[in-house]
Amino acid sequence: IKSNGEKRKKRKIDKPSLLMYLHERKEKERQRGYNDYSQELDGIPEKH
Repeated sequence: IKSNGEKRKKRKIDKPSLLMYLHERKEKERQRGYNDYSQELDGIPEKH
């Protein structure tokens, strides 16, 4: 029972950081997607 409680406590701590990580990754992916899309529209690969 003790180990189970520790697991639950650990999960409570890890979940927010995991959500933050996923959120940051999603933002980076979205921004990179926007950059690629705008580059395609402009037709200027030298933008990098």
